[in-house]
Amino acid sequence: YFRKGSLKTSITITYNGAVPTITVSTPLQTSEGAFLVVLAGKISNAKLFRLLEEGKNLGKTSNVYFVSPSNSILSEYDTGAKVLNIKNEEIIEALNKKVITGSFLRKNKKRVVGTYRLLPETGWILCCELDESEAFLPLNKLRNQAITFGVIFFFLIAAAAYYISLNI
Repeated sequence: YFRKGSLKTSITITYNGAVPTITVSTPLQTSEGAFLVVLAGKISNAKLFRLLEEGKNLGKTSNVYFVSPSNSILSEYDTGAKVLNIKNEEIIEALNKKVITGSFLRKNKKRVVGTYRLLPETGWILCCELDESEAFLPLNKLRNQAITFGVIFFFLIAAAAYYISLNI
């Protein structure tokens, strides 16, 4: 981080074992512009990994994790990286600085609804996934209610039409 920080403000990610450490460094200069020293500070990863805990509240089947530039999963702050070498189409597209959202088929033949976003400062990808069945459950309930309402409304109209036709 010293070399990068001596030129301009930069973010460096190093790994202490398997746990990532984020360091922000910036040059300090004299009033004449001469290089003086590099000021560096480490950022608490606990705040960043709290996002993962909040993601668990999305649903019973929610899965929120980071994927590092080396394609390993960063899912918990204290356990660090799980080297699973994730290389699916969504991850590759997200690495190309895109936000990817859609429905995707997993190896276990289950479909998930997910979004994948590159965090350019870290090079990590934030991945949020939810089983398709759970994601669309409210829509399925709404569809069933609409069908039920439509059927009841149809029979009410038919009964009213029948009653009116008796008086003709």
